[in-house]
Amino acid sequence: CEEMLLRGLLRETAQLYVTGRLPEESQVTRAIGYRQALEYLKRENARSGDREAFMSFVDDFATATRQYAKKQMQWFRRDEEFAFIPVPMEKGKEERIKVASEIIADMCKLPRKLFEDELSLDAKEGNQDLLLSAQTKLDNEQQGKKMKFFVSKRVKLVENSDEFLSVLKEADECTQLVQSLCEF
Repeated sequence: CEEMLLRGLLRETAQLYVTGRLPEESQVTRAIGYRQALEYLKRENARSGDREAFMSFVDDFATATRQYAKKQMQWFRRDEEFAFIPVPMEKGKEERIKVASEIIADMCKLPRKLFEDELSLDAKEGNQDLLLSAQTKLDNEQQGKKMKFFVSKRVKLVENSDEFLSVLKEADECTQLVQSLCEF
């Protein structure tokens, strides 16, 4: 969410809205990101530099994203043919891609029976014999249970940081642009 805001989500949303390319009742308008951005840009009693409204918008955006990700994971876990690939998040982007690609390539080379065994959760949790995808699936379930209580922590849009102030300034400009078209 923070990265999307830093890359101009509010500017993009405002431009699409004022040029009529983001219709009120379209499916795109209900998409995560656009929906929260439009609600923020069209809010009543908008004030310049309103940090509280901005931070609430960022929190709402992050919550919607997290809830959607959780639903996706629940759906994937129900699909017995979905392969879970562990991604070492502590590594850089290039290394994560390399590791995941190697695992996928190795899985593609497996005979069908071994591949099906790789996906199987027949073994008990904690069993050393549990294969990579099955163990990753169980790990994902545990992570999903913790997401109920997850509170996002801002990494880049920390209050008073240069990034925060820059996006807040852009938010004010975009709000003015959108508000000039709104009738309250």
